[in-house]
Amino acid sequence: MKFSADTKNIFPAMATFQSIVEAPKKTAENPYFKKKYADLQNVIDAIQPAIRETNLFYLTEVVYNDKGHIGVSIRICHESGEWILCDPIFMPSEAKNPQEVGIVRTYAIRYALATAFGLAGDVDDDANSVSGKTKEGKGQQSQKRNQPSNNHQQKLQPPKKQADDVDRAKTGRTMIGTEATNKKISKEERQTITKAEFGFESLTEVSDLNVLHDVLKFFREHSAEDLKELAMAHKVSQVVETPNDKPITDKEVDEFLKQKGVSA
Repeated sequence: MKFSADTKNIFPAMATFQSIVEAPKKTAENPYFKKKYADLQNVIDAIQPAIRETNLFYLTEVVYNDKGHIGVSIRICHESGEWILCDPIFMPSEAKNPQEVGIVRTYAIRYALATAFGLAGDVDDDANSVSGKTKEGKGQQSQKRNQPSNNHQQKLQPPKKQADDVDRAKTGRTMIGTEATNKKISKEERQTITKAEFGFESLTEVSDLNVLHDVLKFFREHSAEDLKELAMAHKVSQVVETPNDKPITDKEVDEFLKQKGVSA
């Protein structure tokens, strides 16, 4: 974090800001966990009234580090010309198209704004949810999904005379892989989802037919777009890299985007 040479006006203004700002409203809904959270617009709506009353405003800068991670830096400014420059918050990204870049950038801006203005504790709900950290405790969601469910085994099993349990499990894993492939979900995306949602990364780790049925059902019930967004959400919410990476040059950014197939 860096500061202007003089801070006699901005520090009192920030103190007043923090005393009057209200927690962001949670109007966005996580469709996978049926929970509400504060999205980027909620954070902006919470900040705006308080900065108007304290003569503050902010500037947002998107940067990239030498690992190709997308980062956002917030500069909080006062009408006197004084400023506070917050270190960038980086999100790991392997975005392959403009839509995925936009998703990562939106997450980064939201977290950077919330952190800069002291609202981080009020906007973490969706990140906790997609990480499996609900009020029930970390991993509870995955444990629930792994509990046996009635009548699932029969749906995956071919006739007992045709295959033993090992073959049935192999059939189940093949069906899941085929479902993901048909929806153009990459192996990495599939592994990200199964690790976050069910507690395992590789399908070869699973032989329980009930669990395999639950995974297959999950991939069948969600659209390709939903699955891709969920994979990205899980990936970027496992965040947040320490902000000491040195931003790279525009030329290096262009080269990174070119490698990822994203138009600058």
